[in-house]
Amino acid sequence: MSFFLKGLFPMDWIEDELSFLHLGDARLNNRAKKILTDFSANPMKSIPESCKGWAETKAAYRFFDNELVNAKKIIKPHRIATLKRIKAQPIVLLIEDTSTLNYSGQKAREDIGPIQQDNVRGLFLHPMLAVTPERECLGVVSYEQWARSSFSHLSSEERKKARALKKTNDKESYRWVKGYKKASRVAKAMPDTHCIYVTDREGDIYDIYHEAQQAAEKGAADWLIRATFDRAILDEEQHTKRNRLKKKVKTSSSIGTVEFHLSPARNRKKRHVIQDIFVQEVTLLPPRDKARLGLGSVKITTLIATETNPPPGEKPIEWTLLTSVPITDLEDALKVINWYLCRWQIEIFFKILKSGCTIEKLQLNDKKRYDPCLALYLIVAWRILFMTMLGRAHPSLISECIFEPMEWQTAYIMLYHKPPPQEPPTLKETLRMIAQLGGFLGRKHDGEPGSIVIWKGLQCLYSYMKARDAFSRAFGHTYG
Repeated sequence: MSFFLKGLFPMDWIEDELSFLHLGDARLNNRAKKILTDFSANPMKSIPESCKGWAETKAAYRFFDNELVNAKKIIKPHRIATLKRIKAQPIVLLIEDTSTLNYSGQKAREDIGPIQQDNVRGLFLHPMLAVTPERECLGVVSYEQWARSSFSHLSSEERKKARALKKTNDKESYRWVKGYKKASRVAKAMPDTHCIYVTDREGDIYDIYHEAQQAAEKGAADWLIRATFDRAILDEEQHTKRNRLKKKVKTSSSIGTVEFHLSPARNRKKRHVIQDIFVQEVTLLPPRDKARLGLGSVKITTLIATETNPPPGEKPIEWTLLTSVPITDLEDALKVINWYLCRWQIEIFFKILKSGCTIEKLQLNDKKRYDPCLALYLIVAWRILFMTMLGRAHPSLISECIFEPMEWQTAYIMLYHKPPPQEPPTLKETLRMIAQLGGFLGRKHDGEPGSIVIWKGLQCLYSYMKARDAFSRAFGHTYG
């Protein structure tokens, strides 16, 4: 059973999620909850469409304009609730990644900058999500947003020289080091929870490995990062000699294999993949610029999963994962691979935020308005991802652990056109009903519904609930 118990996460999730909200005025606290309710009921709609009327829309804009309201205060209670959920878990993955938010059409905005080229303008968003190994998203631990002042027209060699002249703390890539430090603060505050910081290849930064080794005995977080660079490692027999990481690890004996079906993609057919797994503890040598700054060598564990017999003409599928977590056998290796695959949840989170919440269509030219609005939509996106994955991890939970009777009953009525049963369905059954309202066919071979049909279904559900409420009041008839 997961952390998810009715007493820990009541059905009135907005009241619970914002229970520690303190904006300095009870009326502002209530307005924040009202806006979050409207946004979550209509995640794909604009602010005026979500608020249903000029009076409520005006109240929302006045809320965002209020001097007492800012993004930090809005996200703080959600972070507290997220940490509470983390504390109840034995293992939590703290996943970070960066995405762009495109606002090229909003010429009046002063808080945006180039994101791909001079005429493509917007923001960079860098959140940290807490996710369980069962892929349940516990919430947004933290996030950063920023805009670049100009687009670099330097060549790759010129950019490399320019980066070498910058201090580590002044580089944009330092966000990954800060992310690891944040993960370590969470780990130290919750010694009974094993926290692992997880990033894709962009997080392959030597400073993280050095920082982690220095803090290892102080309860710091473990880390798991996909390698970008084929780094230099120490030759354990000849200390004056350097080896290359991948070549050295793959000379060891395979500890086993992993098999999976590779999904089709552009220029790639669907196929069955068998990878050999190689694991070795190695000593990374610091890059020359890091050595000059006094950073020493670090011991890490390397896992390489490589396809040994790819089809003719196909590139072998290979992953190189670096980690501070010891791996002693195949079971440990498969566990670490599964942890890394959980990183995909942050990609789904970005998709929900951009396609489901249509965050890039927000017409808020003022940063004062935009920032707290973004914070609210981060909570909405988390909630959709949370429900989607919880139903997969714990399908037999009763639906009323997160859904009100009115919600599942309305979904049942609209889908089957008959009165709902007396006993509430399971969480899996309710989520499938909601997904079917959003276009999910629900056939045997369709698998489990994804976040897209869930958020579309929720939007339909809340529209039906409003209609049901209006008819119930008019004609005095309801179910339940």
